[in-house]
Amino acid sequence: MFTPDQLMAVEPAHFAAAIAATPDHELAEGMASEIRGQVLDEIFRRMEEHFDPKKSKKLDLVIHFEITGAPSGESDKYQVTIRDNTCSVSKEMTDKPKLGLTLDAVHFLKLATGNAVGMNLYIGGKLKVDGNIILATRLEGLFVIPEAAEAGAPSADAAPAEPTTAEAAPAVPTPAEPPIPAVQGAGEDV
Repeated sequence: MFTPDQLMAVEPAHFAAAIAATPDHELAEGMASEIRGQVLDEIFRRMEEHFDPKKSKKLDLVIHFEITGAPSGESDKYQVTIRDNTCSVSKEMTDKPKLGLTLDAVHFLKLATGNAVGMNLYIGGKLKVDGNIILATRLEGLFVIPEAAEAGAPSADAAPAEPTTAEAAPAVPTPAEPPIPAVQGAGEDV
């Protein structure tokens, strides 16, 4: 994970690549730490920047996000308002939502960075939708979501690359090198 200072400066595609390359258990550990609030605040702040007003087609929509699994046992809540071809974000839940989305922090990170598809999360029971599911499917299209592939990592929809001969052969450590542990979390389904 990133330090708070790094998070403010990181390019979205590099952040997406870091999320793609980090095993779920490490993402969960990071999102259970003191930086959770800063990570979520930064992602939601950037939603306003990545909003594509050309695709909002006169939407008047209030969405309540509930990100579960905070260390306190509570959830983090954000209100996203799309109105008059603009997007605004608040931590104050002041308006009645047309749509409510509930998911844990790891799946939210993956969704926000293009490393997971909302419909797949919904079908897999990882995303709860309160409201019009068709409207929920339009949300991803309203934002320019950076792809991890832009920073050199595979995107959520990319097929895994064929291993090269060197990758296909198991690593055999020399006596001077410690063994390389297997990467956990590789190949997990979202």
